[in-house]
Amino acid sequence: MVILVNRKKGNKNYYYLKHSTRKRQKEKYLGTQIPKNIKDLKDNFLLEFYREEWAPQLDEIFQSNKKLKKQLSPSIIRKTAVFLS
Repeated sequence: MVILVNRKKGNKNYYYLKHSTRKRQKEKYLGTQIPKNIKDLKDNFLLEFYREEWAPQLDEIFQSNKKLKKQLSPSIIRKTAVFLS
């Protein structure tokens, strides 16, 4: 869950978006005022957070499956496709 964090330094308030999991935490500076499109910013921030975390893993899975598919014979690929559909 993305939360809006307010930090006060002196007389000014500074706003940040913050999201954390067990493994890591990330913040994004918003400015001295809360933007009007805060919901969109939260959604994009969460999407960016998980893309950074999952994209390398998904790419690795994709590449390993691509290598495996090259090694298999066409008949096995057809049988697997029929079985999965």
